[in-house]
Amino acid sequence: MPVKRIRFTVFSLHALRCLTAAVLLLITPGLVAQEYTVNLKDTDIQEFIKFVADVTGTTMVVDPNVKGKVRVISSKPVTQSELYDLFLSILDVQGYTAVRSGQVVRVVPSKDARSSPVPLIENQDLLGNDEYVTQVIRLDNISAAKLIPVLRPLVPQQAHMAAYAPSNAIIISDIRSNIGRIVEIIERMDRSAIQTTEIIRLKYGVSEDVVSMLNTLEKARRGEGAEANKDVILVADKRTNSVVVTADEMSVERIRKLVAYFDSPLEQS
Repeated sequence: MPVKRIRFTVFSLHALRCLTAAVLLLITPGLVAQEYTVNLKDTDIQEFIKFVADVTGTTMVVDPNVKGKVRVISSKPVTQSELYDLFLSILDVQGYTAVRSGQVVRVVPSKDARSSPVPLIENQDLLGNDEYVTQVIRLDNISAAKLIPVLRPLVPQQAHMAAYAPSNAIIISDIRSNIGRIVEIIERMDRSAIQTTEIIRLKYGVSEDVVSMLNTLEKARRGEGAEANKDVILVADKRTNSVVVTADEMSVERIRKLVAYFDSPLEQS
């Protein structure tokens, strides 16, 4: 049975004076599917936000500094969720951002977004819409602090990015799509970390004993879920009483701290 198309009005008379939009509803027997064709020409952004809030059933709080005109040309109908994604893209182009707080979405200037209460997400949440969010990205092989200067030019001015040394993590606040792009770059750089070799001379300990203890700890780490391809090679050099370690930068730093702990003088009883 062919799809029946019914054209109808969705705005009040006041909104019609401010908003030029064509909304098309597609109805199939036994199943109601709504699609919207939105064409806007120099429409007040406040009216556009109200339209999206009404259609999506979203409660929106709009910053008084959000002003301007919107122009949208939609070549084909969009679903309700696609309309919201379109709305977020338009906000981004206009220099504004949507920040979700519980069931409420706040529309604010992008420069003010990072000072707003921003939801914290995990990797699997990056497939959602382009609202402003925060993610913590933990690194295994590269120093987070050293990556910040490399990544800084890749994020927009309104984004926030910082390194957290205790957990070797990067904290980034931005729209989801930008975070997804940065996460992919970070993961590739972290996986391809160059291995290095360092010789650590002992003052009090015996190299063979220290290496034996380190190997035991490394096996325990791998048993707890550490990836097998992140092996650490440890060799005892008896001639110089040194520990030779070959690993990625972060593993070398971890081993260095352990060696310093083991290479301490015994307390005299």
